[in-house]
Amino acid sequence: MYFPESLSQEEKIGLHVFSDASEEAVSAVTYLRNKEDETVNTSFVMGKAKLAPTHGHTIPRLELRGALLATQVAQTVQDNLHVRVNKVQYYTDGRVVLGYLNNKTQRFHNNVSNRVEHILHVSRPEQWHYLCTKKRILLITEHEVSQQEINSKKNGFLDPNY
Repeated sequence: MYFPESLSQEEKIGLHVFSDASEEAVSAVTYLRNKEDETVNTSFVMGKAKLAPTHGHTIPRLELRGALLATQVAQTVQDNLHVRVNKVQYYTDGRVVLGYLNNKTQRFHNNVSNRVEHILHVSRPEQWHYLCTKKRILLITEHEVSQQEINSKKNGFLDPNY
């Protein structure tokens, strides 16, 4: 992890958590991000991937598993980093996940209901954002990315307006 200043001296630290799923695996990756004036610093913190069940799950349910994994990874980071995080933001390319999290009226199967309940226990629906598949950051769990690539201005995540 690299920041020019000590993390304990940083005032505005955000934790950004990305989740994704495919037929092969579900994954989540976390980054710390801070912005001072026009300078944005980011750092990879932790990533985790799990093999997807071999059968019986649709992509939306796998995306929900990825969202659950994202909340678990975020909790682990916050519990162990010992730095005050001002804002936690979650990103998914699963619109169905956002529908589950924002739904107040419909009842779900136990499988879905239990996962949604756990996700909402540690996060709020307004913390979750849709990130288009074509524009999302390449997850560390899918491809090795150098620190230079992460810090390059080509990456929308480093845009101060992100």
